[in-house]
Amino acid sequence: MNDDRLKAAYAVLGQNDPDAVTLADAMIQWVAGEDGIDAISLSRVQRFAWYDLSVKWMTTDQHRKEVLAAGAALFDALELDRYAAVLRSPQTLEILAAHERSYDEGLKEFQEAFDASGINPLDLDDFVWSDMMGIEENAAHMEVQSALEQAIDDSRIVPGSRGWKTTAQAITTEVLDGTHPGIPGQSFRTAIVTERIGSRLHMLDGRSPELHTMLSDTAKRLVSPVPAPPDIDLRLEPTMWFLEYVGDGVKMTGAGYLPTAMVREASDRFGWDKGWSDDPPKKETDSRELMTHHQLLLDLRAIRHRKGIVVRTAIGSKMLLDPEHTWRMISASLAQQDWFAAVAEAYTLLLLAGENDEEALSDRSHSLLVEYGWRSDDEPPERLDVMRAWWRVSHALVVLGGLVKGGLWPSRTITMTPFGEATLLERLRLDVTGPMRHP
Repeated sequence: MNDDRLKAAYAVLGQNDPDAVTLADAMIQWVAGEDGIDAISLSRVQRFAWYDLSVKWMTTDQHRKEVLAAGAALFDALELDRYAAVLRSPQTLEILAAHERSYDEGLKEFQEAFDASGINPLDLDDFVWSDMMGIEENAAHMEVQSALEQAIDDSRIVPGSRGWKTTAQAITTEVLDGTHPGIPGQSFRTAIVTERIGSRLHMLDGRSPELHTMLSDTAKRLVSPVPAPPDIDLRLEPTMWFLEYVGDGVKMTGAGYLPTAMVREASDRFGWDKGWSDDPPKKETDSRELMTHHQLLLDLRAIRHRKGIVVRTAIGSKMLLDPEHTWRMISASLAQQDWFAAVAEAYTLLLLAGENDEEALSDRSHSLLVEYGWRSDDEPPERLDVMRAWWRVSHALVVLGGLVKGGLWPSRTITMTPFGEATLLERLRLDVTGPMRHP
């Protein structure tokens, strides 16, 4: 590394301890690499001291401590006091000792310290960092780290103080939505979304050409959040009524169901019947729609049961004020596990492509998922497995009026309303543009 500042620092260091120059040079080469000392950052130094030195350097504990001491002295000579302090800190020695005890303990101590330092970019309500970052996301991550380090230097962020995470998230948002330095007309956020969609398409290309083609046709609709459907108020009226009715608390029956008065009001208001009889429901188990809303709102943590009473939570109160927020929460909740998300993706793409025959949807989705490579105990899923998973995904959407079933077996059809199309598309967008995870 040909840098006059570094050469001068080595000369100062070598006056007292020539062997320390070798140790410090090994450290600086690891932390800075070919980028030079100007690329050194607080996150790089912390990662080196708290993780890399223990996990990736195959040496003795004593040698690691000598590297830390030599590195700290070099940072002193370079007048990089913050980095020197990290290498000398008692916290670093504690983490080093934790790694010596076990990998898991060391990893836990590193992650806790790294998160608490304020330099690790936080997730946002509408953005989660990937475990496995692409080029654009990694560049954005480093840009945010740089902005956070500057904010710590300026005392705009004091890690551990009240409200520091809110400030850190605001800085993260500012960087993500700022102008991308290398792609005109884009932000880091849009570049990351495009990168994630491209990664999904690349993966599909080698595993399921048909899924790849259908997702390619839909990809442009996934770059930005799907606009709220035009019939959102109509479809969410029962959901909002439920939240309003529950309020600060409604006493449940001894068996743990909603009270008869609530069941009857829902039946009168929305025309819900028993399904097998024209008689109005008298108890919650008589109303599929009411039971579905009850479970959906429990799953969303919008309500909770407490000592025989169902009460609205802070999440539920926020939902009650904003139908679009409620709709996006419902969209995200439809398929949170990988298998259900895969089934939802297959059905959604087929529905968007115009397929509406229920039997054909089941057959084609099953074929696509087998082709993609889904396995359980080394066996491909059965058609019935796919149908059951789709029922889990779509049941609430049917009750909300997003999907309309018609005809009689074996010629039953499934039709998407505007609400259903937007909801399934938003769920697909969240899946395809969400964080990339290690397989």
